[in-house]
Amino acid sequence: FQVNATRLFCCRFSRYACPPSATGYSSARPSTRPSAPEGRSEPSSSTTRSVAARTRCTGKSMKTPLRHGDQLIDIGISIGIALYPDHGEDDVALLRHADSAMYRAKRTGSGERVFDGEGGEVQRSYLSLLGEMRASLEGGQFELDYQPKLSLRTGLIAGIEGLVRWNHPVRGRVPPNEFIPFAEQTGFMREVTRWVVERGAVFSRALTEAGLNLEVSVNVSALDIQNPDFARELLDVLRRSATDPKRLCLEITESGVVSESEVAIRNLRAISRLGVRLSVDDFGTGYATLKQLQQLPVDELKIDRSFVSGIQRNRGNLTIVRSTIGLGKQLGLKVVAEGVETVEELRCLARLGCDEVQGYYLSKPMAESDVVGWVEMRHALYASSRESYFAMLTERR
Repeated sequence: FQVNATRLFCCRFSRYACPPSATGYSSARPSTRPSAPEGRSEPSSSTTRSVAARTRCTGKSMKTPLRHGDQLIDIGISIGIALYPDHGEDDVALLRHADSAMYRAKRTGSGERVFDGEGGEVQRSYLSLLGEMRASLEGGQFELDYQPKLSLRTGLIAGIEGLVRWNHPVRGRVPPNEFIPFAEQTGFMREVTRWVVERGAVFSRALTEAGLNLEVSVNVSALDIQNPDFARELLDVLRRSATDPKRLCLEITESGVVSESEVAIRNLRAISRLGVRLSVDDFGTGYATLKQLQQLPVDELKIDRSFVSGIQRNRGNLTIVRSTIGLGKQLGLKVVAEGVETVEELRCLARLGCDEVQGYYLSKPMAESDVVGWVEMRHALYASSRESYFAMLTERR
């Protein structure tokens, strides 16, 4: 599947991005200096605008979903542009500056960007970021905050999700959407995931020792599932932490779970045999088929927050959520709705038969040290009066 999809992408790219008049060079020949074609002047502002316009057109064309059999594949593309000799006089400089422009396009979401002379700072920032991440991971600057999940059947806290955070001494609190993609691009995600899983497993055991029967969920990158050693590394973590595997759940995005890679499928089955639960995160944003869900050893579906938002007044979202809950029940899977922020959303999900909810209406993510006290307080309220507890949950705030 991946090979065919890549081939389709390359065929489309060659149609839109490689005009016959284009001149270029190979990065495999670092000693080669590109030169302006004979009789052609150096790039002017009009040339830059022309290249940028063509690149913008290429980017738009490439973003159209690819069709592979009965599946549609979404494409994200960021393009960086560097022109000779304005932005460099050798291929090393041009590649470096094009790379910087590409990262800026990615950060701003613009899709494409021409190098503007400021990329050196961006490039240095990205080059230093990997070293900083490694030092921070070893130095205790990464941590997991936990967001609780409420059972709509019992009214009790059923589990918590660990969300990785990076407290940088200079940059401050770095958002996950900034460092996670970078970690995936550089291959450092493997170390981050290993730390996240081990930290979650250790905390799971601590919760059990504190008398709390909670499931701890942690997020795993789709790239980790492609790692042939992942299941073995997970087993090592479980042994070191002496954690009950049934108290640990790995959340994997829909695209990662339905991968047709043999390595990924073997990993998923091996994880299930260990007793660790598997959750399909952001369900509804990918293209999982009923047949794939039936064949894979998943235990839980998490409805993406984009479908939960305003569910009580959005007929489309309501239909999707109702169908997902029905699908989960047919397959014997637990269904969790994330991103619940209002009492109306909570009530609607309860009426639809959703199993658990998670979101700011219940609680924001909290520090590890606050979890036990918060859960015990919630359970004490429930024990004192079930009726008033549910009224408290659904009262307007």
